[in-house]
Amino acid sequence: MDLAKLSISRPTFVTCIIILMLAVGLICMNRLGVDLFPDVSFPVVSVNTTYPGAGPEEIETLVSKPIEDEVASISGLKRLTSTNQEGVSIVVAEFNSDTDVKFAEQQIRDRVSAARKKMPDDADLPIVRRIDPSDLPVLTLSLSADLPPAKLFDLANEIIKPKLEQVS
Repeated sequence: MDLAKLSISRPTFVTCIIILMLAVGLICMNRLGVDLFPDVSFPVVSVNTTYPGAGPEEIETLVSKPIEDEVASISGLKRLTSTNQEGVSIVVAEFNSDTDVKFAEQQIRDRVSAARKKMPDDADLPIVRRIDPSDLPVLTLSLSADLPPAKLFDLANEIIKPKLEQVS
């Protein structure tokens, strides 16, 4: 028997089934938890190293390459990329989704410590950091006015910023 014949021959039964499905849907919708900032962790760790006065080519060979060579052998690594700019090296390690980010971060710290011996002495200490969405700002604002820069800064810092911080 198809749905059309069932609906015509037993309208009360079909109406009860539809009302039951709607009731269950409404109950489930009300019990469904919604979080404005869900606990999300991306398995991504970045290593930032500054080497003042060095060009991108020097940064790549003297800073990024030793870090990449050490980090590349960590298990669970999905992708390893580096960005080399004037005086700055950024190495980003992306892991598989089932990898424990805290453990991966500790492994990268250990490997970066080993790679530090191969890097120039005047390069700054590498900063190893997990990428966490909760660390990102919720709102970024920009101000412009016909005021001198110092007065505009004071206006933003002493009047506007405290008012925004009080918003619930």
